[in-house]
Amino acid sequence: MSPAAPRDSTAFEVREALEQAGCAGCALSLRSVGRWLVAVAYDQVNDIQLRDELRAARGFCNVHAHRWLHEVRSVLGTAIVYQDLLKASLRDLGDNASPRASLWRSILGNPTTEVSGCPACRVQTEAEERYIAALLSLAASEPELTATSDGLC
Repeated sequence: MSPAAPRDSTAFEVREALEQAGCAGCALSLRSVGRWLVAVAYDQVNDIQLRDELRAARGFCNVHAHRWLHEVRSVLGTAIVYQDLLKASLRDLGDNASPRASLWRSILGNPTTEVSGCPACRVQTEAEERYIAALLSLAASEPELTATSDGLC
């Protein structure tokens, strides 16, 4: 390890991932999202800001909803999150005067209507950016590090 090489935890995670088969960036970002989903289910399930973000996104995208189902395994966390999402959706659909009711109606009738993105997708994108930046920094200071790895996809 050269003296100029990054020595933070992200750099060490990247070093370790480069020793494994497959794309280091994908492996690390997917692991980060999995950890985030578990943290949401057990530690952040009552975080008001996160719940607002989930409501605005209408829950998780299909990919992350499936990951939640197969990896999180928190019955209580799932019940709390999805009860909140269903109540918010029913309230929005039932209230004709609500601006969200017209939004829901436009979503159902117009698939091009924008809603905010999946919070787990945002976490995954941030993780990808963080790990790729660390990989580039490591590759600049230690070019031989990536020579024996599969690199990035």
